[in-house]
Amino acid sequence: MKNKSLKRTICEYLICILAAFIHAVAMRVFINPAEIVPGGVTGIASVISYVTKFNVGEIYFILNLPLLILAITLLKGDFTAKTVVNSVCNSLFLQILPEKIAYTDSMLLSVVMGGALVGIAMHLACKSNGSNGGTEIIAKLINKYKPEKDISKLVLLLNMLIVLGGSLFMVFRGGEVLAIIYSFMYTFCSGWFMGFLGRGHGEIVRFFIITSKPEVIREQVAKTFDHGFTCFDVFGSGGVKRSAIVIIIKRRRESAMRKIIAENDKEAFVIVKQVYDVIVGGKFSRGE
Repeated sequence: MKNKSLKRTICEYLICILAAFIHAVAMRVFINPAEIVPGGVTGIASVISYVTKFNVGEIYFILNLPLLILAITLLKGDFTAKTVVNSVCNSLFLQILPEKIAYTDSMLLSVVMGGALVGIAMHLACKSNGSNGGTEIIAKLINKYKPEKDISKLVLLLNMLIVLGGSLFMVFRGGEVLAIIYSFMYTFCSGWFMGFLGRGHGEIVRFFIITSKPEVIREQVAKTFDHGFTCFDVFGSGGVKRSAIVIIIKRRRESAMRKIIAENDKEAFVIVKQVYDVIVGGKFSRGE
């Protein structure tokens, strides 16, 4: 068991290093040559590098250093160790890789490819219980001392302000106005790719159906879908007894579920909600 745990830990650290390398390649090949402004510390480092021509890897490390010290002092643990490894390796790779290795002159291709690679890097780091540092460390610190706060919106707002401020600064220095749009497009692409890799290709939804004809709907659902569902009695505000059916299915099969409801109970009250993940027996699963 110890050997297995050790191998898993080593594998996770190697994945963090791989994530740092992918992130650095995205920066050098697509993001920096196009002078796109990313969010977080990377965005601040990029803008300073565009203006001063200093190595972005050195600036990134200097800006991240105080946050890494705070993380080591206040957070500690596995997350902090992997974040330190990722951030240090990212800085090293950014310094080692040549500065003039632009793959394309197309801003749009730079946005999409750069966003995809950074999304992959963020997913790999997150999956290994690490991060790219920067605003993610700030989020962890706030979450530790203020767990009741919704930090996701705060981090998103902070990143958006960095993107907007950095892009406007570049425009005032003679850059293209379109750079603002491209920078926001890049931020969206990287976040979308990270989310897509986390969710998988099979997006899932939950149907919560309140019906007066549960028998026929249950029969049709059982014939159409090859997994279970939940049924129970519910009471309306007027005391009227009805039945509720809850089922998790893949988004691509949503139309089949809607057809069953429309054909068997047009008066049914239905709530359809996207589901991020399902845990069955302690393991993550997805509706089929």
